[in-house]
Amino acid sequence: MTAAQWAKMEPYCFGKTGVSGRNGADNRRFMEAVLWVARTGSSWRDLPSVFGKWKTSYVRYRYWGKAGVFQRIFNAVSSDPDLEYAVVEGIIVHLPRHGPNPRRGLKLRTRQV
Repeated sequence: MTAAQWAKMEPYCFGKTGVSGRNGADNRRFMEAVLWVARTGSSWRDLPSVFGKWKTSYVRYRYWGKAGVFQRIFNAVSSDPDLEYAVVEGIIVHLPRHGPNPRRGLKLRTRQV
């Protein structure tokens, strides 16, 4: 995550420095962990140790999700989209109604002439 991207997200995170109450321990590192899980499709248990304990990150992720923090961050970031890597895929695959069945497998038929 670049510094410009983080500058847009930081005001919407919980646990800001200078505010009384409990502060989040390094919100940027936590957001990097969330993005890592989203990017790789891995489970939280596979989170590398550089992001901290996986269970702590997961609990914090659930808390922020219920509180709507990610929705506010998404709204803030999506107001100015960066379309540098926008890709549109237009492939549609249709299977015939009597196509291969995963339980029975593909059956080949031969024609007799």
